[in-house]
Amino acid sequence: MTGRVWQRNPGRGKPWTFVVDLPPGSDGRRRQVTKGGHPTKAAAEAAMTSVMTDARRGTWVEPRAGAITLCDYASRWLEDHPSLRPRTRELHESLLRRHILSTLGHHKLSAMSPAVVRSWHSRLVKANKPGPVTVAKCYRLLRTILGTAVADEVIVKNPCALKGAGVERSAERPVATVAEVYALAEAVEPRFKLLVLMAASPVSGSRSWPVYAVGP
Repeated sequence: MTGRVWQRNPGRGKPWTFVVDLPPGSDGRRRQVTKGGHPTKAAAEAAMTSVMTDARRGTWVEPRAGAITLCDYASRWLEDHPSLRPRTRELHESLLRRHILSTLGHHKLSAMSPAVVRSWHSRLVKANKPGPVTVAKCYRLLRTILGTAVADEVIVKNPCALKGAGVERSAERPVATVAEVYALAEAVEPRFKLLVLMAASPVSGSRSWPVYAVGP
């Protein structure tokens, strides 16, 4: 990796420019960064050094690449996955349209920070609509799309870093109290009373619990 600075039109405005020859990208193509508008040679050299340092660390991305909005990139992502099953594609499009792009679609990928993602996720959770399962699906889809953006070298790091946000947690089913079980047992016909009590027993959690016919 090499870099150099030079002066254009001495005596006019900000004449110093730098250029850095970067290692080839993941596609094997030659990469070069050129940036002018620096008032002094020292300023151009400092900017050049910053680019070269980020490139060595693997944290540099082409600024113009991150200027694409999430809405445009998500559309491209769907187009680049033609093997998605129709039902899966329909679900992805619905989640994007209703819960993701309506809030985040205008953001440039370079502006998609963990704070932005956390704020979006928090609003979904607090709204109680959609439910927790759908919120988890939305988060996983966003994380997958931005993960592809990292692989495409559009952004450096995936901003979806919320632990457990992609785990689906269904609402807990209500459990009858002991009093409610006995009330139900008293309300049914006598021949079904034993079945009610057996079904509510702590040891009857197995679905293979035998069912006995109780005669009158």
